Amino acid sequence: MKKTILFPVMLLTIFAASYVCAQPILPNVVGKDMSWAQQELRKLGYPVRISYAYGPKRESHLKVVAQGPPGGRKVPTTVVVGLTVYQYKPPYPILPNVVGQDFNEAGKTLSMRGYRVKYFYHQTPNQELNNKVRDQIPRGGQGVPQTQIITLNVWQYKAGSSDQVTVPGVAGLHLVNALDRLNKARLRYQLVGVKEPTDPKQQGTVFSQDPAAGASVSTGSVIKMVMFRDSLPVPNVVGMRFDQALKAIEQAGYKPPQFNPAAIRTPANIYIKVVSQNPPAGQKLPYGSVVSFDIKNFSKMPNVTGISYEQAKAAITALGGAAVSAIEITYTPTSNPSQRNKVYEQYPLPGAEVDRGFGPIYSFPRPKLKVYKP
Repeated sequence: MKKTILFPVMLLTIFAASYVCAQPILPNVVGKDMSWAQQELRKLGYPVRISYAYGPKRESHLKVVAQGPPGGRKVPTTVVVGLTVYQYKPPYPILPNVVGQDFNEAGKTLSMRGYRVKYFYHQTPNQELNNKVRDQIPRGGQGVPQTQIITLNVWQYKAGSSDQVTVPGVAGLHLVNALDRLNKARLRYQLVGVKEPTDPKQQGTVFSQDPAAGASVSTGSVIKMVMFRDSLPVPNVVGMRFDQALKAIEQAGYKPPQFNPAAIRTPANIYIKVVSQNPPAGQKLPYGSVVSFDIKNFSKMPNVTGISYEQAKAAITALGGAAVSAIEITYTPTSNPSQRNKVYEQYPLPGAEVDRGFGPIYSFPRPKLKVYKP
């Protein structure tokens, strides 16, 4: 009679049971600060992947708004924990156009929008223009942060005042000094061109003016100026899409880094964003300096809840690049026939920005779908 040897099988069963018991409980870090959440997860041995969601809520800045897998269950430490982090993006309000309004009404309109107002007064012999806003800086109709002071130039009637003024010479002056001189002469200005400087000393100065210095014009006339491009602060391009970052850097008078054309050609549903830059935003460099930055590929996760598993798989696969890693499915029984084979939960979340890495092979976090049983 043969004896059955169970010892190896028992060892294997005990080992498997001990492995399951050793798996830690994944903490729920939704609502926590990003840095704290990363630290806690890494203490337990979990690798962490971050994606960002943007919005106007300042109080939610850098808070975790979603995680996958969800917390509160046993999860092996080999699983990458994905965190979606909220990033505050201030929405600048549209500055109203108050030119031609009574200065009291104009100031009230701007104050109600949260702006502070500074007034400058200019004499005019035309009584109909008295107390009317001649012009405003910045111009209305554009997004302007509420921390910026709005300058209103206001007409003030004075009987017998001359309607003619002599145009001051502003060529060679820095733009700030040129505008101050024109304001004192009760004249307006218009920038009609920008010229590239050949000497750093020319940066931000007026190249030419029309009418020329010494001409006699009416108060409120427009002096057209061409200026040399100034050295502006390095713009913050982190988080911008690639084409927007190039435009912002060039508009500030700097040069972007050179990239291999093959590295920046992506499928239509994959876009490139800047993830870091050097030097940091706010610094001033000589005109034409190179501002370098690092880029990565991203996709928006489609919403596949409420559709069949086959449709969801097709939508995820259509994101392009290399083959998407196998989808992890968890099936749930249902007594409702209309729910069968439908996705009711997904990770990454709908609309989440998914880091696709960099290069011609586009990585993708393993999608997780919860599906009602067919």
